[in-house]
Amino acid sequence: MVDSEPLSSNSSAIQLTDVTVHLGNKDVLRSINLSIGSGGIFALLGPSGCGKTTLMRTLVGRLHPTSNHDGTVGTISIYDKFSHAFGRLVGFMPQETALHTTNTIEEELFFYGRLANMPTEKLQQRCQFLIHLLELPNKSKLIRKLSGGQQRRVSFALALIHEPNLLILDEPTVGVDPLLRRKIWQHLTEITMNGNRTAIVTTHYIEEARQANIVSFMRHGQLLETDRPDKLLIKHNQQNLEGVFLELCEERHLLHIQNRSRDKVHLKNPLTIMNKICQPFVSSSSSSSRNRRCCAAIRSCARPSFGRSFYALLIKDLLKFQRNPAMLIIHFLVPILQITLFCLCVGRKLTNISVGFVSREIIQSSTTSGLIMEKIDKNVINLIGYKSLSDAQRMFEKGHLSGVIDIGANFTREILAKVEHCSFADENEYSDAQVLIYVDQTNRQMIYAIAEEIIRVLKNTSMDFKLGFWSSSDSKHALLKLGRSANDQLDFEFTFTHFMVPGIVLSVIFFMNVGLTALSLVLEQSDGTQDRVWITGHYLIFLQHQLEFSGVLGVRSDEIVLSQLIIHLMILIIQIVIVLFTALVIFELPLKGSLICTILLCAIQGLCGMTFGLIISTIFTTEINTHQVTMAAFYPVLLLSGIIWPLEGQPMWLRTITTWLPMTKAIEAMRGVLLKGWSIKHLIVQQAFAVSFVWTICFLILTLLIFNYRRL
Repeated sequence: MVDSEPLSSNSSAIQLTDVTVHLGNKDVLRSINLSIGSGGIFALLGPSGCGKTTLMRTLVGRLHPTSNHDGTVGTISIYDKFSHAFGRLVGFMPQETALHTTNTIEEELFFYGRLANMPTEKLQQRCQFLIHLLELPNKSKLIRKLSGGQQRRVSFALALIHEPNLLILDEPTVGVDPLLRRKIWQHLTEITMNGNRTAIVTTHYIEEARQANIVSFMRHGQLLETDRPDKLLIKHNQQNLEGVFLELCEERHLLHIQNRSRDKVHLKNPLTIMNKICQPFVSSSSSSSRNRRCCAAIRSCARPSFGRSFYALLIKDLLKFQRNPAMLIIHFLVPILQITLFCLCVGRKLTNISVGFVSREIIQSSTTSGLIMEKIDKNVINLIGYKSLSDAQRMFEKGHLSGVIDIGANFTREILAKVEHCSFADENEYSDAQVLIYVDQTNRQMIYAIAEEIIRVLKNTSMDFKLGFWSSSDSKHALLKLGRSANDQLDFEFTFTHFMVPGIVLSVIFFMNVGLTALSLVLEQSDGTQDRVWITGHYLIFLQHQLEFSGVLGVRSDEIVLSQLIIHLMILIIQIVIVLFTALVIFELPLKGSLICTILLCAIQGLCGMTFGLIISTIFTTEINTHQVTMAAFYPVLLLSGIIWPLEGQPMWLRTITTWLPMTKAIEAMRGVLLKGWSIKHLIVQQAFAVSFVWTICFLILTLLIFNYRRL
């Protein structure tokens, strides 16, 4: 145990005054009053769930004090000395390991060192020192291949890498072997012995806390007693701290602890430079404005360049994808699979349709019914002959047939007579001069396929009989007269696939990037690495009687967002190439317009999807919620954006809204570029880029606002 004498009350490094934290309907911290001096080790002891982690997260600015029962809000004041290299105040080790497992040990240390704005030469020296001190394995070894104890040591090294003046360690020894536990405490004792650093350590291993300068017991969110370990043992006449804790729990009822006077505990060292700078402003009547000027001056002389933290984030994100090939394969193969399945299964000509055929006419090659049977494409319609209409209809009703064709006994004779006498009005006179088709009215696509094939066959049959009335545009007796339309200019057979594929291409690109960005950030939130990134290299300063999580150094919201967008943009470019190659080259879908315009439409939609994913990841913090929201957004976009059905089919009030959804104009423009040859000069194409850009900017601004709100 390290001895230390308490100092005067004005040497406090950290002061907590009536701090209460509500989480849900529960008071996790209840009127915490505490003062910790500068230098030495402060150990916070208590069972799991007593509020230790909540207090640590409050100290580093990840949680904020809430209102007490009297309506007041507690305050936290933190003072510490400034070194010449700013950004060395706080070193934080969370309870979880919170490591980027795709990095090596050296890469992880360098990442957090860069966030703290450390010079490269100094960073290399610190890496070598910590690897040797903590007996870490080869620095090139991936973190995901380390044991649990080794990962705990790496996590501890990250808190020490930038030589912080204030160490906040949340249960650093949990789950580690006794030898490692002793080594961690020995090092903490060494670095705090000269009084230049303060370490706040939480633990539920009570006896190991005897090595601390000051011990504080916590239970049910309240502090029971705080003092030096030896004084606690003497005062309570106990042999160990566990006995002290049990006695405190028995003697003091928690309801009486709330009104206890504030405990003031001090470690070593006089007022620090930070205290000297800020204390006059705190005590002054005009503290608000002058305190702001003080902290603004601190920021102005400490602001690092944008590039260093951004470069660290960029390398980290790049390595994450580089060392996770399974994720890359999924994001490259899934678009290929989706486009392939769509082109193979949707909009293609129906084949092998089982249709019953009933002809009461003697079938010969010279009869019309015989020609019909010969000319029907057997790949499209699989004709199954039946002797009677009732037999065919019975099988049709059982679902074994998709339709039934019925030809009368005098079909050939009556149709020739009908043409010869030009008698088209009286249907009863020539009742057999028609083909009756029975189809399933619940399957429209099947109806269209059967009808299209029968009409084609009847047209060809009429040509063979030299009747000419099926397709002649000049005959006054033509039963099928074709007019001119814009589609006559098409040099390909237009199918429903051509209508849907522009929307499918854009939706695949959009939602693949939604899932990519949303999931990557949520995973960092869930494993604790994002909190660690926020904290590394920041100052905690006393501002207007509140703890401010200062952005003087370290990573900023715009750096995180920009690094994510740049890495994902690289993936997006490859996705666009893959999707367009699959659609345009492999499946030979038409491209009448500019390829560059097509690529740009895909790119702006992918970027819009990325920013939408960022919004989701900032609002929802769990993987399951992220997946649910992404899936919930998919079908409304599919139904409302004109992908599977024209917007003209929507009610007018709904159409007014859906026209300006992120994908609606882009799908219409994509369809025009691919099928009609539209260029960037076309108004709808320009509207598509404008709408997509506006949505992207709105998503981006909201992301930054929510990011900044959540980090405060």
